[in-house]
Amino acid sequence: MAATKGAGNSTVTFNGTAITNYVNSADLTNAVAELESTHLGSTAETADGGLVSSSLQLSGDWVSTLDALFGPDSLASAKRTTVITFTSGGTTITYTWTASGDVGGFVTNYQPKATATGKIEWSATLRLSGLGVRS
Repeated sequence: MAATKGAGNSTVTFNGTAITNYVNSADLTNAVAELESTHLGSTAETADGGLVSSSLQLSGDWVSTLDALFGPDSLASAKRTTVITFTSGGTTITYTWTASGDVGGFVTNYQPKATATGKIEWSATLRLSGLGVRS
């Protein structure tokens, strides 16, 4: 089976703004908490699934357009609608956190980075609050 390249097969939208063209790397993490359930009668360690925790790590080349979106939110913790898609073989999987109440994505770590001999880059972590929808 052929590998699917990331370029052209993934999109990222934050607060209604398509930021795909400013993103070089997008890593979605969905983790289920592990709840220890081993008891004195157990013959091996046991665990149950707990609550889901999700985050989206992004990075790319810094531009003022992206900074205008993430800069203010990195100081405000406002929840925003966040959508990421992955496409392979004509099938697109979409993960959506629609801003409403406790649900939505917010900037937890925005870092513009500059070096004397390199380009200006940025990275950010979006904490995805609540349960997203996979479709």
